[in-house]
Amino acid sequence: MLEQISSYRLEAEIARGGMGIVYRGVHTVFDEIVAIKAIYPELTLNPELRQRFLNEAKIQRRLQHPNIVQIREFLIDQGKFYIVMELIEGETLAHDLRQLGRPMQASEAIEIFRQALEGLGYAHAQGVIHRDIKPSNIMLTREGVAKLTDFGIARALGTAKLTRTGTALGTPAYMSPEQIQGTKLDHRTDIYSLGITLYEMLTGRVPFERPQDADNDFAVLEAHIHQAPVPPSRRVPEIPPFLEAAALKALAKRPEDRFQSCQEFQAALVPSPLPGPMAAIHITSEEFQAALVTPALPTTNVAVAPHLKPVEPVAHPGGREDYRPTATAVRENPKDGLKYVWIPPGTFVMGCSPGDNECNSDEKPSHQVTISKGFWIGQTEVTVGAYKRFAAATGGANAKCSVFLQRLGE
Repeated sequence: MLEQISSYRLEAEIARGGMGIVYRGVHTVFDEIVAIKAIYPELTLNPELRQRFLNEAKIQRRLQHPNIVQIREFLIDQGKFYIVMELIEGETLAHDLRQLGRPMQASEAIEIFRQALEGLGYAHAQGVIHRDIKPSNIMLTREGVAKLTDFGIARALGTAKLTRTGTALGTPAYMSPEQIQGTKLDHRTDIYSLGITLYEMLTGRVPFERPQDADNDFAVLEAHIHQAPVPPSRRVPEIPPFLEAAALKALAKRPEDRFQSCQEFQAALVPSPLPGPMAAIHITSEEFQAALVTPALPTTNVAVAPHLKPVEPVAHPGGREDYRPTATAVRENPKDGLKYVWIPPGTFVMGCSPGDNECNSDEKPSHQVTISKGFWIGQTEVTVGAYKRFAAATGGANAKCSVFLQRLGE
């Protein structure tokens, strides 16, 4: 039977976990709707568990951040312990992942994860380590706001541990190697747990799973310490490379090899930034040539040739609306043995002719274009796809050219 606790009326049970029951409550004076977490009475007899509950209330109460569930107050009523907190109208990330039944889209995962990093980064700045980051401890509101909760085993830096020597608290699938081994922890243990969470969001699975025939988590704990995770793209090929790299870096076995802060982690959740508009990209013809010319892939060698002497342009036929620039000279570049053609200056019409059904929509309508200065260009055609294959085979190319051709492909 539901009851009243201090100034709060308990209306309904919301959830039940290992530490207690969460109720929906209403303040009898202010009509504020809240969540009230009640610890199981039998657990209050255990000094360590009682201290964990008090610890959660104290730590979470002082963490005031939009991406952390807010604590209102702590109550003791007739020997029972209660935490009053903001009510989240929504579900946990774990619930949403189960309902989805597949990996999250990268864009959706990034937005949720970014908010979790914001909240956790704030907690770290306040000297608080969560120590139990996992999808079931990330709440998602109906408006899409992510909020961290359940700081029950969190520890403020510099305070005494709540666990006995040789034991560890946490959830096996999300625990860091140092947490499992019982060594000294810092905020980077949360970075590892976040890496597990991101991996699960992107692939639909945690990297280290309990074997079906196992009756304990020993294999999982061993894997965290000694086994490399399967790259996420092997499970979901569509995962962007930068996201895979971020997840794997967070899962480094040694804390010093991981991201050193949530801010650093967050910066890795976007691809390398491109410069400003195309007009702001300054690339010399020498840079363009150096990036594209390679003996290994002769079919992709295309570049302007600045050292070839221009020729006088041939006058194009006048009065023709369908005139196109025409190569008026062909010369061989002694540096690479490739042939280059001279495109003369002139005015011409680009786009579709009326009634042309084979044109793409971006080629319409026809419009006049003027080439004010002639130029040399390689005779061999290169597509953006061919250039990408060239860049992959050669380990990358000039950064400015990469940006240029990436933009051409957008």
